[in-house]
Amino acid sequence: MQMTFKRQKMGQYGVTAVEATKMCNGNLSLSPCDAWVTAISAVSKSLTSIGKSCPKCAYFGLCEAGVVSNIKAGVYNKKEDNINKSYVLGGYELIKKGFVKRGDPLNRDILRKEVMGDMADNQQMDVLVSLWEADCLIF
Repeated sequence: MQMTFKRQKMGQYGVTAVEATKMCNGNLSLSPCDAWVTAISAVSKSLTSIGKSCPKCAYFGLCEAGVVSNIKAGVYNKKEDNINKSYVLGGYELIKKGFVKRGDPLNRDILRKEVMGDMADNQQMDVLVSLWEADCLIF
């Protein structure tokens, strides 16, 4: 079933993911891990925000899967079976299967409920939707 939603503003972790991806695209020797640290430090001065692991692990999970533009698949998360990676890849698969038409806005809250049910929002879908809207994902 395809859904259409009102476009949402990118959150700080979505901005971070897009900026980290742009940095890696401009410098293929830069790891997504180093790019994330640089990008989040530019986006936020809050140590809590900078240290938040859920959106970071979601981004690394997409990178590990080889679905982020110009970033080689590899190992970027500290734990192989990271739950945030599972959530974000579940969302990625829904988008890939046509959950929303390309070019249409995607509501991260509805996508999160589809993938994560009643689990707390820890910005994993902000990362995914922002990368999708910025054309940084490979399908």
